[in-house]
Amino acid sequence: MTDSERAASVEALRAELPAAGAAGDVASVAATARALLRADPSIRQASFVRKAAEAMPPGVGTPFRVALLSSFSIEFLRDPLAAHALTEGLRLETYVAGFNQFRQEILAPDS
Repeated sequence: MTDSERAASVEALRAELPAAGAAGDVASVAATARALLRADPSIRQASFVRKAAEAMPPGVGTPFRVALLSSFSIEFLRDPLAAHALTEGLRLETYVAGFNQFRQEILAPDS
């Protein structure tokens, strides 16, 4: 596959993902996200997949909540984690605690 063919394939998949989400077809959403991330495993595509998932109507994918707590910067994990979760039909809702706030988050009764 040439670079131009690969680029055309990636663009076709980028157009297909929101359409599958709008149709509410979870299996197609997961398969398209998986194919897109295989064709181009860059952070750009992971970010696109996460944003596309957030724009999909409720009910597309199984909701799954994750809190990311650490003593160092981990914001960069949000896009790939959400994108790869979508490939399995999970609609990830992430909460990223503030820098070095993991102790406070763990001890807070309402967290």
